Amino acid sequence: MTAPKSKSYTAGHFELQIDGHKTTTFLKSVDGGWAKANTIDDPVGAISVHGANGLWGVLSVGLFADGTYGAGYNAVWDTAVKGLFYGGGMKQFWAQAIEAIVCIGWNVIIGGLLFKLTGLLVGGNRVTAKVEIAGLDMPEMGGLGYPEYIKHQLPEDISDAEVREIEAGEKLEPTPREPSMV
Repeated sequence: MTAPKSKSYTAGHFELQIDGHKTTTFLKSVDGGWAKANTIDDPVGAISVHGANGLWGVLSVGLFADGTYGAGYNAVWDTAVKGLFYGGGMKQFWAQAIEAIVCIGWNVIIGGLLFKLTGLLVGGNRVTAKVEIAGLDMPEMGGLGYPEYIKHQLPEDISDAEVREIEAGEKLEPTPREPSMV
């Protein structure tokens, strides 16, 4: 899911758009903390951005829909969609909650199966520890990303001892040295 973005004309929507960054930041921090606590590897925060914020976007329609949109679409034949705070009652909120549950279920089941299948077909879903530490620029893309701003290290320049220290939490990154080939 990705948080929907659309025009809005009501004060409630306007306020949400102004506070959208605060809402996104809050949801990202809550979800990011949950992901870390549950040892979920999400280095770019995709679960927070697309999951938590998408869930909020879907559910917020059931709360803040003001009747501007919806008539004639998705089996809403004669009236526009109104959320709980605009006189629509809980009907639209429950419809949005069902949508959210179906989306989460679909993504967890299908995504999990595809992840497992990919792992079986190619022998795993992770790169080696040295490649993970050094980054995927050279091994996957064949070139260094942003070489003018970042001092890169190639996987072959990282020692096994450094990998063990990083995995044990004794060290955050490898010791900088000149790359063997650039």
